[in-house]
Amino acid sequence: MNWLNFRQFPFYYASHYKRDTQTGRAFFLDNLGDDLLLVLIAFVPFSPAPVLVALAIVFLHVSLWSVYEIGYYENDLVAAKHERDGKLSSKFKETGGGFSIPTAWIWAIALGVAGGACVWQSGVSHLADGNIPEVLGILGLWAAVLVFLRKLFQYYNHIDKMTRVFVYLPLQLVKYGFPAVFFDLPAAGAALIFAQIIRRWAPYLVYRYMKKEPLALPSRLVRLLMFALLWLLLMASQASLAFFLHGLFILLWLGLRAARQLQSLLQDAGHVTVDKWKEAGPSNDGPTLNRSD
Repeated sequence: MNWLNFRQFPFYYASHYKRDTQTGRAFFLDNLGDDLLLVLIAFVPFSPAPVLVALAIVFLHVSLWSVYEIGYYENDLVAAKHERDGKLSSKFKETGGGFSIPTAWIWAIALGVAGGACVWQSGVSHLADGNIPEVLGILGLWAAVLVFLRKLFQYYNHIDKMTRVFVYLPLQLVKYGFPAVFFDLPAAGAALIFAQIIRRWAPYLVYRYMKKEPLALPSRLVRLLMFALLWLLLMASQASLAFFLHGLFILLWLGLRAARQLQSLLQDAGHVTVDKWKEAGPSNDGPTLNRSD
């Protein structure tokens, strides 16, 4: 059975063809240890049913990524066929990816059903008191999310690269905000989701408009500062203990994630007379970006 081939498991294509093509470890850890964990922190802490909501988000996250990887694969196919300067991994050039779109959809549907079951069992979804039978509403809504994601990524893959900058934003919104179709998103969680979207978009914006990769952009520090600003701005209208505690927890977590970048920034800070900006500017030795993430 093709769908049981480990090469067709969710995250395999992204980890071996789009990010760390040597081991896949960097992508896998970043996806589960940063992206998924961030979404859980945004939605779960003050949920009335935290365990079931967390399980639902985990299943739906992997379901979503099964479809997201179809977009990755299509992005490589389009680059190989139409782009003179398409960025393709050596593995893709050698093997063509070996990716199965039908298998990806099987994973997405199976995991989506599992996630939908958890949403239903939680009893706290937006559809819990609706007129449509809740199970049908949950599954139908998730199917709509997956189809929308697929069509949006397909559009992204076939338009010019400058326009992609703006289509990239709703792609990130779907990637990090998908639980909001079922569950309430606390204000501090919304600030966290927004800060994460800015973290992903800022390097991509620079890369496309400056036509070079940002020099060692401290993206985790950018995320920390974006969240702190939004949290403080929202505090006047969200004067509750839950908002304060949730935001404080997020701030501490983001601070830990950004600690090394903050330390590096402080160590490298110096007087304007020893500024190295000019000599560093033209370099293109910054971190490798994922062009289609």
